Amino acid sequence: MNLSPSVAQWAREWRGPMLRFALLHIQPREEAEDAVQDALAALPGTDPAPLAQPALSRYLPGSPQ
Repeated sequence: MNLSPSVAQWAREWRGPMLRFALLHIQPREEAEDAVQDALAALPGTDPAPLAQPALSRYLPGSPQ
């Protein structure tokens, strides 16, 4: 899988906050991790420009600022 550096960086940066959010809503932990992995697996087909929007952090509690 080839990810652009910006998308790969975004995935590394947001995986933790996404997992924390998923754990609030999905149990057991393995299922929450699967949900995050599924979301991250969809990134290769994503335009990286919207991922850089500063307002994105307001949608994920505990996200990097």
